[in-house]
Amino acid sequence: MTKTQSASFLGFLFIVLTYCAWQFPEALRAIDIPIAYALAPLQTLASIQLFLVITALAGVLGTFLIAAGAVYFLRNHLRYARFLVYVLLGSTLSANLVKILIARIRPEPLLWFDPLLTFSFPSGHATSAMALFGSIAFISSRLARGYTRIFVCTVSLALVVLIGLSRLMLGAHFFSDVLAGYILGLFWIVLFLPKKS
Repeated sequence: MTKTQSASFLGFLFIVLTYCAWQFPEALRAIDIPIAYALAPLQTLASIQLFLVITALAGVLGTFLIAAGAVYFLRNHLRYARFLVYVLLGSTLSANLVKILIARIRPEPLLWFDPLLTFSFPSGHATSAMALFGSIAFISSRLARGYTRIFVCTVSLALVVLIGLSRLMLGAHFFSDVLAGYILGLFWIVLFLPKKS
């Protein structure tokens, strides 16, 4: 599958999921609610405190600091630095635009979690996690060698999963919000994917 075909496929998946969130929200809730109930027993004070730390990595400040550090390390590889910046800009702008257009209300927040006033679909944290750490994993697969490549790629992909899980554990998003965020972030990665030099 070519880069164009892959990006088109991901874009199509995101459009379908967005349309369902807009026109058939109850169909998505039939999937979202059982997953939320399954995770409920794991929502302890200790786990919430842990996931508050994890989720901050894909917040505005966390994303900016990590991205700035990555761009600094890529100062001798400008095309990969530009790739990272373009992916983050595209994913952030598109995620916020869709949030406003769909205006999906967030799940019921946990009692010890501050109410969230922004919309739910897609998850901005999941989008940022995939865009940022997915890009870092891709860049590492190209530039790093040996155990360094394995370590950076493994940690980056683990953080993508954990940040998405944190949004569910914190009651901030539905599963379909996180899935849509992952797809959107991956779409921008594939769209701007640089060719091998």
